Amino acid sequence: MLAAGMGFSELFLLGVALLVMVGWWRILSRVGYPGFLSILLFVPIVNLVVFLLFAYLPWPIEDANEANVKP
Repeated sequence: MLAAGMGFSELFLLGVALLVMVGWWRILSRVGYPGFLSILLFVPIVNLVVFLLFAYLPWPIEDANEANVKP
């Protein structure tokens, strides 16, 4: 795939994958998780587990916001 004769479709898919990784990196950084976890979303079975963990575990930023709220 990464041979000297790389075609347009391979370059396009590589660009899309990079764009998706950067987007997930920014989202994860904003909610309090380390951004490098976005790389795990490209591992076939691990991506489902990581996605479900992000969906159902409390986000670190929520804990920080609750600590700053004064009654």
